Amino acid sequence: MSEYISIAEFASRVGITRQAVYKRVDRGLQQFIIVDNDGRRRISTDALELFNQEVDSKVDINMSTVDSEVDNKGYNGSQQALETLQAQLEIKDKQLFIKDEQISTLHSLLREQQELNKNNQILLGATNPALIENKQNKSTEQPGQSKKKSFWNFFKN
Repeated sequence: MSEYISIAEFASRVGITRQAVYKRVDRGLQQFIIVDNDGRRRISTDALELFNQEVDSKVDINMSTVDSEVDNKGYNGSQQALETLQAQLEIKDKQLFIKDEQISTLHSLLREQQELNKNNQILLGATNPALIENKQNKSTEQPGQSKKKSFWNFFKN
């Protein structure tokens, strides 16, 4: 006499989801199902053997299909595919080399631009008469003197 187990346990033993078991039950495993007093479905362990046999036969069919495809294409088909892939890799390598050169050129140009910008800032600071005058005014102010505050600055503080 066969033992009845839950659908979840059956799914874990077979290595598939519960939903897949329910689908498979609807497609041909109805004879292995009983319903408990609680309304839960239970499946016979005999279905495990049948299920494993089906999986094995599907694997055998798939393997024979792959073997026949390899035999039909033969060594030449795989050799051509390998040569195509190697040609694509060479093209990609050339593209990467060109991109690396472009990036290094951009880095050097950016470095030069930053140096020029820095030098311009130094020159502007040294030759701008407004800045020089402003510095002189700050140095000539007496420490005891205070600037006149505007009306709005009174409320800001």
